[in-house]
Amino acid sequence: MDSLALLINAHAAGLQVRAEGERLIVRGPKRLAGLAQQLLSQKAEVLEALEVFEERAAMAEYCGGLSRAEAEQLAWQCVLGVVSGQPPLQGQPEEKGDRISP
Repeated sequence: MDSLALLINAHAAGLQVRAEGERLIVRGPKRLAGLAQQLLSQKAEVLEALEVFEERAAMAEYCGGLSRAEAEQLAWQCVLGVVSGQPPLQGQPEEKGDRISP
């Protein structure tokens, strides 16, 4: 299972996954220890996905004026495309530094 699918499954199962620098923090019920171990086994990829998510959420919240909940929802849509190699959403920059045209 790829890191993005693991993150989606972890969130749906009730695990809390966050990054603290280079550390991956996974919290949740002990019954989900196997899923937590899978996340930790793909630490680099999971951290990359979380970094993209946090960056997108912050931009949407602070630059786009969205609530945090709206910003996070939009950020997950971006992560689903960026991490899994899908084409970017309409209006989403294809690479860092690109600007969105009006």
